[in-house]
Amino acid sequence: MITLTTERTEPIPLASACDALVIPRSTFYARRRPGAEELPAQTSRKHVRQPRALTDEERRRVRRAWLQLSAGRGEPSPRR
Repeated sequence: MITLTTERTEPIPLASACDALVIPRSTFYARRRPGAEELPAQTSRKHVRQPRALTDEERRRVRRAWLQLSAGRGEPSPRR
């Protein structure tokens, strides 16, 4: 990625190159720093369960209770 944008014979605006490669410019600058090759790539934390998150069983119980309450009031059930 860095090589592709820096070693071209004709200059390309950095914003255009990053848009074409679908990478943020901040990533380009971070990887260009000295020693950046040695750092591991950062991974997304979306897959990490949050410590205060409800367990699957707790979520089922909350959903069941909500459905019972909303059914008694004639409200539409919540979307998943």
